[in-house]
Amino acid sequence: NPMSTLATALYVQRRPTRAGAQTSLFRLITSSSRKSLLLCSEAGWLTDTLDGAIVKKWPSPRSLPARLGGLTRFAKKIANEVREATIVVANDHHECPLALAIAKTLSIPCVAILRTPGMSHHDFQKYLCDNCDSLFIVGDELRQKVEQWSSSPLVPFVEGFLESEFTPPPPAPAQFPSEILIAGSEEPRKGFQDLLQALQILEKEYPAFQLKKVVLTGQIPDYPIPQLACELDFVGRVEDFIPFAQGFSFAIHPSRHETFGLAPLELIIGGIPTLCTATSRSFFQTIDDLSGAS
Repeated sequence: NPMSTLATALYVQRRPTRAGAQTSLFRLITSSSRKSLLLCSEAGWLTDTLDGAIVKKWPSPRSLPARLGGLTRFAKKIANEVREATIVVANDHHECPLALAIAKTLSIPCVAILRTPGMSHHDFQKYLCDNCDSLFIVGDELRQKVEQWSSSPLVPFVEGFLESEFTPPPPAPAQFPSEILIAGSEEPRKGFQDLLQALQILEKEYPAFQLKKVVLTGQIPDYPIPQLACELDFVGRVEDFIPFAQGFSFAIHPSRHETFGLAPLELIIGGIPTLCTATSRSFFQTIDDLSGAS
């Protein structure tokens, strides 16, 4: 087992800003009894939250400098600082080229946690995922795709949460709230456009519906925004997501495509009643597992 408790894992995560992959990695590292090392390309939430993170900027794996040997040179340089590592873990397919280069330099195994539900076969090949010794797959849907592409051993990656993250729900409000939270981002697969169209239909068919403000955790998208009676507030990325979300009594996660649905799970265990789309069987299976349902 390349992730045995005896391993000293070096985790490679380019961006440290708080999002699903970074939050999951934080939980993985803090709940582990093994020694862990973290390499990021810049400082941010993840490096500020975890002690001892190594921050070294490296060239983008698909850039011309990287292809001209920059990634290999960086791997050889960073290897001197992480010689105690016995395995390298890429925290999604984008990190595989560097993780593989470091592992090759140190002559140790390399594994990857594949997280992106929209990853294509081209992405899988371009980022050298199949060169890893093992692949950990988040979600059944992504696993079914990777099974068709990979000759590497595949292992389901089961997400978890820290005990401190569970919060009981607040008392139900007497009426539907006048302000609601929409969790996600402006990426098309997150479903903001669908949600805005639904609000337009709702306001037309139910004019008495009193929704005053909709707060969306993303940037203003580049597609046309419908005219709505309620106020729209695009607040961008929210790093302290759950404390922010607990200021609302209702949230919606309108994603078109998720293999795990980390954001709605975080909302639910944080005590916020959440409506989400039925985009993945594995999400609802996880809900059942967390609640102890059969």
